[in-house]
Amino acid sequence: MSSGQLLFFLCSVAITVTSCGNKAPGKTLQYQNSTLYYTANVSKGEAEQLGNFLNDEGFFSMEENEVLIDKENDTYYFKVVVDGEAIDDPNFINLAEAFGRRLSEMVFNNAPVDFYICKDDFKVRHVVEFTPAESIIEQQSDEPL
Repeated sequence: MSSGQLLFFLCSVAITVTSCGNKAPGKTLQYQNSTLYYTANVSKGEAEQLGNFLNDEGFFSMEENEVLIDKENDTYYFKVVVDGEAIDDPNFINLAEAFGRRLSEMVFNNAPVDFYICKDDFKVRHVVEFTPAESIIEQQSDEPL
């Protein structure tokens, strides 16, 4: 699946949401009709870099989206409010893992990015922990032919 297809799928299933109001921590950046929240653990520059990437990739161009970026030690936490059945869809969870790797490579200088699939108000439903691409290649090479 190409990066464009991945992004389109994530956008199309993730995101018709209602406003989180004051329940999301931190500061905000607006992109069209979408909001990127960021905590005190993330610099404004890092948040802007993420927001610009998501905007350039078309993530913010569809419907209203709400995302949150946080950081603890060297790991970023990318949280997305997901609506509907996608919240438990195994295919969506697999795509979230791939998107976390893409954010790591393209935005956060290869730092780990865990992808949080959330309900309204950023209540966590699933955590997709970061898996480096090298680990996936190693796992695949260990499988019998």
